Amino acid sequence: HKLVLSSGRPIDSMKMVVENDGLDFSGLYLSASNGAAIYDCDSKKMIFEKKVPMELVTKVWEMAQSRGIHIQTYNDDSIIVPEPDDEIKWYTRRIRLGITCTDDPVKALKTEPYKLLAIDLNNKEVLEKLRQ
Repeated sequence: HKLVLSSGRPIDSMKMVVENDGLDFSGLYLSASNGAAIYDCDSKKMIFEKKVPMELVTKVWEMAQSRGIHIQTYNDDSIIVPEPDDEIKWYTRRIRLGITCTDDPVKALKTEPYKLLAIDLNNKEVLEKLRQ
């Protein structure tokens, strides 16, 4: 039998859940970052990856920043944000990764990321406008 755990979380965060909850058994796969990464726990290898090109990272980051919207992306072991704010405090209540603050995500990224995430705790409409 096979089991796939699926989450929007990064792979390293999901690995922590697997380890902490005793889920490390044969036939386990992790679908992380909303399906952009699939990891085979038996072979300890990534078997699928779809990453965001750096040019697009810069464009989306700048669009969000110009509209005052919290934006974040990820390295394997950290969340990259422009500055500490209420949204990252809320987000990290359950996601146990380090935080890197920067104005330039491309310099902070080790490789193209699997996703960017925009969060506004008080105004869903600004997120809808960004999506368009």
